[in-house]
Amino acid sequence: GLDLLVNPFPILQTHFTLPSHNHQPQLIKNCYPAIFRTLDTYPELTVFYNGPKCGASCPDHLHLQAGMPNILPMQMQWARLSRSLKTVLSLNDHEEIATIQDYVTPAIVIKSRSEKNFRKLFNLVFNSMPLVEKGDTEPMMNILAWRIEEDTITVIFPRKLHRPKCYDSQYMISPGALDMAGLVITPRKEDFNRIMAQEVAGILREVSL
Repeated sequence: GLDLLVNPFPILQTHFTLPSHNHQPQLIKNCYPAIFRTLDTYPELTVFYNGPKCGASCPDHLHLQAGMPNILPMQMQWARLSRSLKTVLSLNDHEEIATIQDYVTPAIVIKSRSEKNFRKLFNLVFNSMPLVEKGDTEPMMNILAWRIEEDTITVIFPRKLHRPKCYDSQYMISPGALDMAGLVITPRKEDFNRIMAQEVAGILREVSL
């Protein structure tokens, strides 16, 4: 199981961590049903996951994160983005796997209304994604999930790089799920002041599969 704890170093105004009771590696297959269950209990939250080599992560301890951002560009633009979804596989009129056609990076969407079908669709996506490097424990990905009425929207950002080439030498930006959703975190003030939109888009595309 997972605990719901206040994040001691929050990025969002309301920010929680959901660590595993047992010490175990960061692997989404060990906790992805908790995404759906957390939203069942707290539908006002947004839940997110960073793979062990996908930005801001803690690879040696399993955890999810959650918050009430209301400021993620992907969510704010969802009415527009949802019109560009291209269905890959449908279970019924409401539950499907799709791809987003009009976003800065490639992204896969799962729309689900039951935990059973969420599991089924997530497993199909997970099993179709490649391992990027020899020795990887899972496909590289960031995940963002939230509720819109009855629908659970799960966005999976496939990754090919942990960090962009400019990390440290130029910009200290290591994109996690929030960055991939458009809220780019710059730990250094000078990076915040000088980075341009075109450079941000290039960083997100560079780390995307």
